[in-house]
Amino acid sequence: MKNAIIFFKYLFKAKIYLTFNPEDNVYQALNSFVQQIKPLLNTFTQACTKDAPKCANLPLKTCSDATDFIKIIQIQENNQTKIEYTNNCLIIQGKSEDLIKGMDKLTLILNGI
Repeated sequence: MKNAIIFFKYLFKAKIYLTFNPEDNVYQALNSFVQQIKPLLNTFTQACTKDAPKCANLPLKTCSDATDFIKIIQIQENNQTKIEYTNNCLIIQGKSEDLIKGMDKLTLILNGI
């Protein structure tokens, strides 16, 4: 979680992509996170990790696209719940309910709570 906070300190100097796999069950968590994170970030672009009909109008971005000036927040469904920052990419993963809890925790930390 400490690395996640470091990640957000540098977000304001970068282009930010919030990306997800359209085949994962992350839509409820994604919508919740977007509503919570909007007041903290001036701008970000939603993106997908895979090409799919639901992503026809979205760019494709993964952690491999992250640089010092392009930050990626990748939300993914996984049996293991964790928030990890590596190589300019913040990965938030877990099952649907755990994913929401993890993102809520991250948002509270970013708000200084």
